[in-house]
Amino acid sequence: MRTRRRAIIACFCLFFGMGAPAPQSHAQQAPAQQAPAQQAPAQQAPAQQDDVQQSSAPSLQAFNAAVAAAYQPMQIAAGYLRTGNSMPASLELESALAAWGKRVAPFADAPPPIFAADAAFAQDIRDLGAALAKAEDAARTGDAPAGRAATIAVRAGLSALRQRNGIYLFPDCVLALSRAMDGLWVYRDSPPDFEVRAQVVDAARLVGVLGDTVARCDRLADAGLRARPKYQRLMGDMRASLEPLRDSVADGDLVRFINVLREQRSLERLIAMELG
Repeated sequence: MRTRRRAIIACFCLFFGMGAPAPQSHAQQAPAQQAPAQQAPAQQAPAQQDDVQQSSAPSLQAFNAAVAAAYQPMQIAAGYLRTGNSMPASLELESALAAWGKRVAPFADAPPPIFAADAAFAQDIRDLGAALAKAEDAARTGDAPAGRAATIAVRAGLSALRQRNGIYLFPDCVLALSRAMDGLWVYRDSPPDFEVRAQVVDAARLVGVLGDTVARCDRLADAGLRARPKYQRLMGDMRASLEPLRDSVADGDLVRFINVLREQRSLERLIAMELG
């Protein structure tokens, strides 16, 4: 009787699927639980890529940043020197000279790859450092004209060094903007005769050169510079003044022409001092 009851219970369990789970099912799930450990090397790959990218970063960026650290206080000093304020200029030039010695001078012995074939690079870096020291000495002793001349030499020397190696930056364009303005500024003391066709054509040509240069500088400005309120105001005013200048030439309005020239000269000097 007991044997028969056991047989009936066994059949009942089989019929309703109440049997125990297969022993091997836990063993089959084990590899899936270990999978995340196998993925660990893939998670380290991005960090290895970052290390490679950092080690191969172009040193031209470091050179440009080093030059900017010395150039910015030098430009502020140049503005002071233009108005004869030697004392504050000397303080700015002291900062510029310290930045040059600490950050720029070492590149003379280790130039960025783009300058490697330039045989004059190392000597230019030393000469420009010497010119900056001359500017600082002149400002400290109260010789504003000599100090300003030395800062102009540094500015021009840096631009020449870059351009002969195929580099053209916003400060280089600001130099071109000053030259374009110089071409027009001769009319301040020797106004054109708008009754003479040739003089009208020449004035219009110089206005065109100025307009092209402003547009080029605008294209060269990086996002950080464009975001500065001072840039937006000065460059915006410079762009806005081009149309009345063109109109004054087309209309033969000499008074308006000279008045706009004065405005543009002031803007160009501020751009050179504050942005260039």
